[in-house]
This record gives sequence, structure tokens and C-alpha cells, in this order.
Amino acid sequence: AQGLCTSHGGGRRCKKDGCSKLDCGRGFCVAHGGGRRCKVDKCDKASRGSSGLCLSHEGGKRCKVDSCKTSARGSLGLCISHGGGFRSEIIARRKKKGKMSLIRAT
Repeated sequence: AQGLCTSHGGGRRCKKDGCSKLDCGRGFCVAHGGGRRCKVDKCDKASRGSSGLCLSHEGGKRCKVDSCKTSARGSLGLCISHGGGFRSEIIARRKKKGKMSLIRAT
């Protein structure tokens, strides 16, 4: 689809049958083997950040809490156990604005 942005059908797509995600390199999306891979031998997981390592091998951002080695989720810099993740971010934003009525963290 020439002339379209990737959101509206433009760009190369994953070669895996039935997958419509974007090609991230080598003809496949990240889930099917495209994109950058972990540097550790025999690890085929996607790498995170500039380290070239996957989350299992200490790649990507880590939780800000001292002594916690879990990967951070979302923009708060915390792991799920310490309040990170998408839902926590929504609650934090609403709390900041003073709109805490009937909001549940699940």
C-alpha cells in the first residue's frame, strides 16, 4: 500500500502467515524473530534498550527500588510489584490531578 502510513496499511508486514504486524527486520515482527536479538549465546529473545540483552539477561530498564532486580514497566521506572505498569501510571496521573473517586488498581 503505497503512500500510506504504517497505521493505515503502509510499510512492510511480517512474513508469518496470519500475522499483520510490522516487519522489524529480517522480514518478521519481533514476536516472530524480527528485530534485534539478545547477545547471549542460544538466546533468541528480543533485546531491550542499548545493552543488546533481553529482559531475562538483565537487559532494559530495572526497577528503581534498591535491591530489586526485576524489569521496570511503564514510565514510572518501577516493576509491577512496586507499583509500575500502565494501570499504576493512570492512577498516579489521576491522583496528581485530585480525581481519585472510584478508581481501582487491578
